[in-house]
Amino acid sequence: MRILVEPSDYILRNAGDMAMMQVAVERLSAAWPQAKIRILSDVPERMPAYAANAQPLDSAGRQIWYRPGFLAGRLEAHLPPRLCERIRRFEWILRQRQPQIVAAILRRKLRWAGCATDALDEFLAAVTSADLVIANGMGGITDAFTDYATELLSTLALAQWHGVATAMVGQGMGPLDDPALRALAQQVLPKVDFISLREQRAGGPLLRSLGVRPERLLTTGDDAIELAYTQRAAALGDGLGINLRLSAYAAVDEQLVA
Repeated sequence: MRILVEPSDYILRNAGDMAMMQVAVERLSAAWPQAKIRILSDVPERMPAYAANAQPLDSAGRQIWYRPGFLAGRLEAHLPPRLCERIRRFEWILRQRQPQIVAAILRRKLRWAGCATDALDEFLAAVTSADLVIANGMGGITDAFTDYATELLSTLALAQWHGVATAMVGQGMGPLDDPALRALAQQVLPKVDFISLREQRAGGPLLRSLGVRPERLLTTGDDAIELAYTQRAAALGDGLGINLRLSAYAAVDEQLVA
């Protein structure tokens, strides 16, 4: 069995995302100890050894695949914005429905530039030949991370087009108001075989509004809690921890913190 893991943290700097990745990979390994698990990463040399049958996969090929402008190239800088938007949309459709054509174009461009095609070929094989493509815990499908969300949904769509099972676990979904991103989510998410949510209040209604069937959803909470649970003290303490994410995309500022 071949499993490809799409993480949220490609550079291994977000402790929470790494914790969710660790739990997901350990669970996959326990469920399928003979499976070959690959985890996409920008820094594969730094990937922790989460399981004996899990290995990093350099995301260089993924970056090549989603690099915009492969049709118009340098001409795009001289085209009207509306035309560029239509070209990008057509590129996305080609990636999903005619990946062989896109791959041939990209390989030719790489060879013209004197670059190898191995990374691109490895990424495409990992997606289209997998038995399961799974996104581990994250809050990535949201307007704050439009580019990442678009690429992740596109990877799931590519897998689905080739008959590969897809799943998403430990997900925090939304807000999702960007028209193009929402339209893409509405195409892809209802076809995901299983989605587990970190919370039900916002994520559940959003997914149902996008056409995801209730029987494909399960609210589990945050997967990273498992790591804390395994290290819990024998007796319950008297403290309560609260996390405030002070960042622009979380809409939290100093005044709100105070």
